Amino acid sequence: MMRRALATVTLLALAHAPARAATPLCLDARADADAENFRKLVEDELAHHPSHQLVATGCASRLTVELFSVAGGRYLTARVNQEVPVRFSIKAPHDVEEKLSEGLRQVLKHDPVYLAEDLSRMNAVWRAGANVVRHGTNRYRLELFEVMGSGGRNAVFASGAAFTVARGIDHLQVFARLEAAGSPSSLRDGAVVLRVLAGGDLGVLWEVSARANTTFYVGPGVGLHYARFEGTQNGAAATPANAVLFSVALRAGVRALRFYGFDVDLFAQVHLPLYKTNDPDSPLVDAYTPYAMAGVGVGF
Repeated sequence: MMRRALATVTLLALAHAPARAATPLCLDARADADAENFRKLVEDELAHHPSHQLVATGCASRLTVELFSVAGGRYLTARVNQEVPVRFSIKAPHDVEEKLSEGLRQVLKHDPVYLAEDLSRMNAVWRAGANVVRHGTNRYRLELFEVMGSGGRNAVFASGAAFTVARGIDHLQVFARLEAAGSPSSLRDGAVVLRVLAGGDLGVLWEVSARANTTFYVGPGVGLHYARFEGTQNGAAATPANAVLFSVALRAGVRALRFYGFDVDLFAQVHLPLYKTNDPDSPLVDAYTPYAMAGVGVGF
């Protein structure tokens, strides 16, 4: 599930991807007359398609080509895997070569296995996602951080820890992060305390240098967090305010010691909720409550 989340957020960025080998292809050629020569004709036509390589075993895709007669007419069909076939009517013997060439061009061009593996045929966004998923390396980080935010009535603070899984290649990094924070501060009349903040983030980061030992980075993200605010009113404890906050985020930082088997990450992250905090069962908070995190992480 974590890898799927990382793959999803990579679609927000751009990257370069190398070319790949031809797709191994098995052939099933059938004809109701002169079947052996028909198969040779199909094999000869396949040699004009470097995107696919004809193999006897270990194929990634299967091509089926049929030449048959029915109800006085003659037809050619071509199909790759379970995709929709193409069909041509053959009026004269010389039509077979022409229609075969057109049929193979259409079905091989839209072979889903080929399209999934050939990064050069993708647009830049999909190419970035495929490049990170296939060729990226994983990094795991433990972080300690401080939260500073608004509680509606006053500023609130909390301390926390996070676990991050990042996957990246060259300048691009994508990450999924789980965190929890809280404050043990005692309650003061008329003020609120951020007792609990817990949730997760997904984001993508662009590193200024792909190879340097130290690099600055920045990137967007989204977060989903549960927040619990506690406080007092008129000298008595008020009903806590509970909220689930969906936010857009911006993370920036400096990553150092990248030449070694670990790295050190100094970061700041700002979250802007898409709506204000309001709990109908509590009078404590009815306000917009953005928050920021600043801390240090170690990656392995």
